[in-house]
This record gives sequence, C-alpha cells and structure tokens, in this order.
Amino acid sequence: MMIQNRELEQLQAKIREAEERLKSRQSIAGPPRENRFYGSSGEMPSYHSRSGHACP
Repeated sequence: MMIQNRELEQLQAKIREAEERLKSRQSIAGPPRENRFYGSSGEMPSYHSRSGHACP
C-alpha cells in the first residue's frame, strides 16, 4: 500500500508539471482563436452569392 501511495504521488506530480507546461505554452501563444467554421457567437456563418442574396 505504501508503494502505491508513492507511485500515486509521483504520477500526480507529473500531471501537475504537465499542466504547468501546458499553461505556459497557452500564455505564450496568446488568446484562443475563433473557430474557423463558427464565429465567436457559435452560429454558422451565412454565405452569399455574388448578387448579395443568401444561398439556399
């Protein structure tokens, strides 16, 4: 049981280290970008034909 506790603590330490690395990478990369297919509102963009009317 003691060995399992030690292994658990080591794994938790590794997880914390990985989370710290991920956070530092995200802060370097800047704020998350908008989704390519959906705007910040989450709605699908409307596409228009050359005449300016929405396509069906």
